[in-house]
Amino acid sequence: MTQKKVRFPKTKQKQLDPLLENIEKIDGVLSIEEIVYITNKESKDYLFENTFCGKGILSKSQPRLPYEPLQLSPFEAFYLISELKKLHVVYEETNETVPSQTLWDLFSQQNQNFSAKYGAYRYFRKKGWVPKSGLKFASDFVIYQKGPSYFHAK
Repeated sequence: MTQKKVRFPKTKQKQLDPLLENIEKIDGVLSIEEIVYITNKESKDYLFENTFCGKGILSKSQPRLPYEPLQLSPFEAFYLISELKKLHVVYEETNETVPSQTLWDLFSQQNQNFSAKYGAYRYFRKKGWVPKSGLKFASDFVIYQKGPSYFHAK
């Protein structure tokens, strides 16, 4: 059986997410548990405080301890990689680059509806909204106009 290669739509520069377009390239790590996280203090602080991406692995909110990594959701990680070309992910064990197609396949295996949910995530990000997990509200996402610290979810 041949595996189809997924094609990602091209994005025009002027349509980029305004919260994310000015960030520098960030290095991420794909852990053995298949989680993408950021360890660099400046990168994780910027991502969390300015774009509301990620959560602390230990605190489940902003990483409070200096060594606490910032965990990205699969949607956040893939958006930063495919749409904005701002995230470079390496394997934790080998430090080799993880191809975006490999991440797509991995995230699709973890969540059979990843493609559709990613489409929704991407749509709201491009409109300037901040989608976050809506799991505790029995939904895929909750969306914030500017971010969780400014408004309640819609």
